Amino acid sequence: MNKKNLILIIVIMSFMLLLSCGSKEEGSKKESEKNQSKSTFEIKVAENLVKNYMNYLMNENYDDAVKTYVAELRDKTKMIISKDLKIKGYNIIDVNEVGKSGVFKIRVTRTDIERPFSVLDEYTIKVIKDISDYKISDINCTSEKEAFVEEYGIRLKNKNNVETKLIIDKSSIPEYAFAQDDSAKINRIKVPKKSFGRINFSYTGEKLGITTYEKDSFIGVVTIDESLVVQGGVSGGSSNESGGNKNKGTQMVVREKPIGKKIISLDLLKDSVIDFISFSLDEKFVMVQYNKAGSGKCIRVYNTENGNIIPVVFENEYPVKYVDVLFSSFDNDILNFKVVKRKGIEENLKNIVGKWQLDLKQFKIKKL
Repeated sequence: MNKKNLILIIVIMSFMLLLSCGSKEEGSKKESEKNQSKSTFEIKVAENLVKNYMNYLMNENYDDAVKTYVAELRDKTKMIISKDLKIKGYNIIDVNEVGKSGVFKIRVTRTDIERPFSVLDEYTIKVIKDISDYKISDINCTSEKEAFVEEYGIRLKNKNNVETKLIIDKSSIPEYAFAQDDSAKINRIKVPKKSFGRINFSYTGEKLGITTYEKDSFIGVVTIDESLVVQGGVSGGSSNESGGNKNKGTQMVVREKPIGKKIISLDLLKDSVIDFISFSLDEKFVMVQYNKAGSGKCIRVYNTENGNIIPVVFENEYPVKYVDVLFSSFDNDILNFKVVKRKGIEENLKNIVGKWQLDLKQFKIKKL
């Protein structure tokens, strides 16, 4: 073997050795990154799990909800499902990363679909990384507020307090209101006050969506100020007549002052029943799901500050003779909804049926 061939062999062997070392280093680096990924806790992934979990509960998909639990929590959980009290909104108000776990505080609004009742809960949910999967390991819940109808008005109960406060009574609801369908605001229509309908809290508990109904439905938003004095002035007067005497006495009744500071009239829907109400995360908007006689289910969205309906009118966007427009959930500046074909409808509506989103800033809708 001459000197030139020997040098060539040495160069080739050195090159192969370098390639081998580089490959080992690359493999070691990938293995290290893989191990680091397993040990690193990503709070955004945990937050997405919590959102999925809450959406499962809103859609009453309890089988998938339970799958988000660690085995120990899953084994201890017995699903006792309420037939009437349903989750109709949630808002994650606080996120904390604690070591290799995430703790989330969530305001949850529930509404009774059979009677005027709403409860505002605060959940604390802990998420851990179980090997490579994110799972819910602990759930706690406290009741913040309850709203319910008693006698002539809607009352508020705070946490564990025995005392309740009047939010609003029927006398504080406007006698007449404009329907949003009356764009020129020509005719004021008498507000139905026979019964209170669906009610629901905002996530701060500072607003309450209310409805009243008879044949038509009135919708409004009450702003709550608990600092207002509970007892108010004097109201009413009643006549007493005893025996054959014509003397009349007046009995003065002390009227409880409501803690409802103001009421914004949103709409008056003809021949409609309100199914439920839900506030946007920033509480600037409120969504109303309703069922109209002779048509079907649809939604409307209003500005909670001025009571105006938003530019997107869903009845005009979709063929409501054939489909139902159903609320799904709120995200940041987004309303999620779905369009479903009603039973017995044979028309081809594949371009319409499905999941949709409404941008609450641009007021544009898009199909997902």
